[in-house]
Amino acid sequence: MPTPTTTYDDTELNLEILGEEAGEVIEVLAKIIRIKSKIARFGLTDYHPKNKLRNDHALEEEIGHFLAMVGILTDTGVLSAEIIEEHIDEKLATLGNYYYPMRQSNIVTLVCGLCGNETKGRQWGNSTEGCGVCSKCYAWVKASCNDKHLLRKSYGDEGYHFNIKEKEV
Repeated sequence: MPTPTTTYDDTELNLEILGEEAGEVIEVLAKIIRIKSKIARFGLTDYHPKNKLRNDHALEEEIGHFLAMVGILTDTGVLSAEIIEEHIDEKLATLGNYYYPMRQSNIVTLVCGLCGNETKGRQWGNSTEGCGVCSKCYAWVKASCNDKHLLRKSYGDEGYHFNIKEKEV
């Protein structure tokens, strides 16, 4: 992180500098959104035809630029690092174990809505309470359906809601 040269308080806030910092943040966020769109269209490991930079590396670069701007804003006293940390903790708590399944597990026994057998999984919000899909039935359905969005809407995420490869915690 850069060493702050100036610390601002509410009465001394230099609006010109704050405007410049806000502009930088907006620019970096716009680049992150643009790269995320490229990833959605072309894939994480595809690359830009001119500069040959892979999409995942471009995303890492822009996230690094964003974190640098957050560092500048906290170092100069415009934002509070402590309050940002509190909000990070809140977000991690609301995501539950979707992104961190090994930290805390809510794997339960479900009934496959297709064959009626018991299966281990996590409840998918679009399925009846206590029901899910077993990996055998999902493989059967997946073989006849090429629509990934429809499959996800109906059954959730493979590896998280069903066909779980992790050990129960």
